[in-house]
Formats: sequence, structure tokens, C-alpha cells
Amino acid sequence: MGSQPILSRHEISLLRGLLQGREQALPSSHRLRFELLGLIRDRPHGVELTASGKQRLLAPMIAKDSAEAATATSGTAAAWQAR
Repeated sequence: MGSQPILSRHEISLLRGLLQGREQALPSSHRLRFELLGLIRDRPHGVELTASGKQRLLAPMIAKDSAEAATATSGTAAAWQAR
């Protein structure tokens, strides 16, 4: 099993809000990233966490800051493009 992408503190906060049932607007960039990672699913009644998303919240890998998460994300994209 490969390593999981690092989530920033802000991303963890957004996902926890969904878990707690808080109505919140997800920025489109976060929504897309979470969907591609399989952490959320868009349903007719709104966005919901997947089982994988709930599992990530139980043992999150939090980046020290959002810049570290952005670096990790761009490295993943570069590796994908190199294929």
C-alpha cells in the first residue's frame, strides 16, 4: 500500500466540519482534490465523507503548513505527468 497524500491543517478542518455535519462551502480546489483522493462524494443532498475520508480523520497526516501540502501535491502531479 502506498503512502497517503499529506493533508494540511485547513483541509483536515474542512473534512472534520463535514463529519460533524456543519454546512460549509468547500472551495472548488479543495472539493476537487478531496474527490480525486476519494475522501468525499457529491450526493443529491450535498457532499458527504466516504469511508476512506472518515478513516483519514481518525489518523490524519497533517502537514506543518499549507505550503508543505502544496509541495507534496505538486510533487505528486509531476510524478503523474512523468508517466
